[in-house]
Amino acid sequence: MKTWIWVGTVLIAAVGVFAYLTMGDGQTNTPILRLSHFANEKEIATAISESVPSELAAQNFYWVGLEPDKTEQIEVALQIKNQLEKTSPFQAVVIDQELTLSKEWIEKFKATEVIGLKANLFDLAALLQDLETKNIRYFVLTASIYSNPLIKKNQINQIKEKFPLKPITLSMAYFPTTAEQEKNMLFRCDAEDRSGTNDWACAVVSKARQFRRRLAAKVEMPWVAAMDQIGQKDFILILNGKTH
Repeated sequence: MKTWIWVGTVLIAAVGVFAYLTMGDGQTNTPILRLSHFANEKEIATAISESVPSELAAQNFYWVGLEPDKTEQIEVALQIKNQLEKTSPFQAVVIDQELTLSKEWIEKFKATEVIGLKANLFDLAALLQDLETKNIRYFVLTASIYSNPLIKKNQINQIKEKFPLKPITLSMAYFPTTAEQEKNMLFRCDAEDRSGTNDWACAVVSKARQFRRRLAAKVEMPWVAAMDQIGQKDFILILNGKTH
């Protein structure tokens, strides 16, 4: 009898540890935008705005991350910003210099500041804290590896350790719709990886493999995308589309 009690206790503890490791501290993993095909970037942004819970859509502070070598994601980010501004314009728009956006793109985003986010992290954090204290709407455009919460000790996590910032984060990732396309991913899911991006890359690969089983055989629309909520205010958008 004592043996069975001990076994039961161990099993309960194991389940608890598994749940903690899977869900994280208060994190969720909830489908927000079901896998869908889209004609253009504006349709993606509209679908996101219609899918995100209203209490989150009404927030004033946003970090949007994209992958620097996936230029097709820039227009998606712009359309997301435009969609968010339908209620009220952003008074501060910060673009990460490391994205090396052209002057044309910077003007399209109506940037109020272009700054090297990594090199000026805590100066930027102090600025954003001031904006949040005054409830001034802001939009930060940076790299996905800086904006997503899955990479330990990355820029968004470093900031949150020292400043009480509460932005919504939306981080984009390339969606390999076939096994062959996985070689086009910027970051690899590799247990031996020492760059620190492994958790992010493996999350993307896992979601991509899960999603692509549901892809229709033939769809003429140039874009496919899906979005999950991975934290209280954190989202991952995986997408695959054609450049113009």
